[in-house]
Amino acid sequence: MLAEEYASTLMHHWKEWHPKRYRRLVKSGTLEMEAHRRGRRIAETVVQLMGQGMNCLEAQEIVRDDLYPPPESDD
Repeated sequence: MLAEEYASTLMHHWKEWHPKRYRRLVKSGTLEMEAHRRGRRIAETVVQLMGQGMNCLEAQEIVRDDLYPPPESDD
């Protein structure tokens, strides 16, 4: 379930803060596939960090930049 939540979060974040990427992925038909791939990777990292002794919030803080990348530039 965690990976699905991350995928959904990524899609919403990309739509608002990465409109070029979002449109490109929609146009190519790969938006959901890419979001789910990245969501799984982020979830795996969180689980791994929790296995090393971090609580969920600490682990999510580590992956925050992967989940919420900085906004696209206007270039």
